Amino acid sequence: MAEAVTVGATLRTGWPVLVIPSAIYFVSHFHRIALGVVAQDLMRAFTITAATLGALAAIYPYVFVAMALVAGSLADTLGPRRTLGAGALAMGLGALVFGLAPSFSVVVLGRLVVSIGASVILIAFLTLAAERFRADDFATISGLTQTVGNLGGVAAAGPLALLVEAIGWRASFEAIGAITVALAVVAVLGVRERRDSTPRTVTRSLRDVVVGIPGIVLNPRTWPPVLAGAGMYSTVIALQGLWGVSYLTQVHGLPRVQAAADIAWMAVGVMVGAPLVGRISDRWLGARRPPFLAFSALGAAC
Repeated sequence: MAEAVTVGATLRTGWPVLVIPSAIYFVSHFHRIALGVVAQDLMRAFTITAATLGALAAIYPYVFVAMALVAGSLADTLGPRRTLGAGALAMGLGALVFGLAPSFSVVVLGRLVVSIGASVILIAFLTLAAERFRADDFATISGLTQTVGNLGGVAAAGPLALLVEAIGWRASFEAIGAITVALAVVAVLGVRERRDSTPRTVTRSLRDVVVGIPGIVLNPRTWPPVLAGAGMYSTVIALQGLWGVSYLTQVHGLPRVQAAADIAWMAVGVMVGAPLVGRISDRWLGARRPPFLAFSALGAAC
């Protein structure tokens, strides 16, 4: 990762730096959740089965896994500004392809491009935060990042359902794609990276990162957060990202807008909990393990 400045900004004074990246991360979460709202529309338009729709939804997490190493390398080499811009451009173009798709194979292509773009956004966001802010604000910023992202999840629920009812799913995704492309331009022109003028230095190549993977895999401390995160994320993506709205409409007979609004409460929970836990970890406890254990147990119980 690029060398950090000696003295970082505080969150209170430096927050304007995060406005544009926050908007892009908001959109990336919107794209992640949006598929669930139009699931029934896609099944009718392309005569696909639930299994096929599930495979379409699975593109997103699969791409994130495949792009994990690449995303970090891009943030280090290109910098967060260009990485955010490239990711937003890919999301926007993918959404346009999705909305204009004449066949299901083109829908898959559009979703793939959206997923590739979205996969680099969080790493670029956190790289920017690490360069511009003090280390003792990092967990709080990470929590606030989840709040911003899940605001996108809320927007991809009830508001998107209303938009789809008004203009249809194709026009909705075309509009979303155009807005996302515009954000890509804003990111390239407006994101400020380093506080000083020193050139970006890359301390580790992608090859170095790959060589270090076995050590990470064999480290027993790696697996508790990985397994806890996987369990929680799989629940969220299954309900909020695909089947929740369909379940409430098909099984319980709710209107689509009402079902989407009900599912959005999952995002609201993360919006409140993530920055709160980050603040508890940074300021009150000064430790990571106690809140990790407590809230992992709470998530498992739910």
